[in-house]
Amino acid sequence: MGISPQFYMWNATNATQPDNFNEILGKTFSNLSIVATSNPLNHMYATSQTNVTSSIEFMVQCTPDLSPTDCLTCLNSIVSKFLKSVAGKKGGRSASTSCNIRYELYPFLLDPPAPSRPNSDGGGGGKHGEF
Repeated sequence: MGISPQFYMWNATNATQPDNFNEILGKTFSNLSIVATSNPLNHMYATSQTNVTSSIEFMVQCTPDLSPTDCLTCLNSIVSKFLKSVAGKKGGRSASTSCNIRYELYPFLLDPPAPSRPNSDGGGGGKHGEF
């Protein structure tokens, strides 16, 4: 599990109520980290959208080589450091070699693609698993 090095990026604009905003960020990232690691079907990935005064999109993700316990440790570590570094900012992200998080006040997550349907000759359609 690699927690370091870790990078941060953030929006230069501050939230109007930074303490409340940071509390929402902390709770949401904590909940998402649990969702991502508690069910194997989640593949250590989770997203959420919260409406406060505007919509906030959230994402947490770990590399597939981590166990759920290591993923949760990694996410908790970068969330803790991240929230101290970007306190009150209207958007940001942080990544280490094993996990990453992001939140924004604008949509950054794409809807998942519709399942591909086989064509009439029985061949498959579409590509799966690309990032």
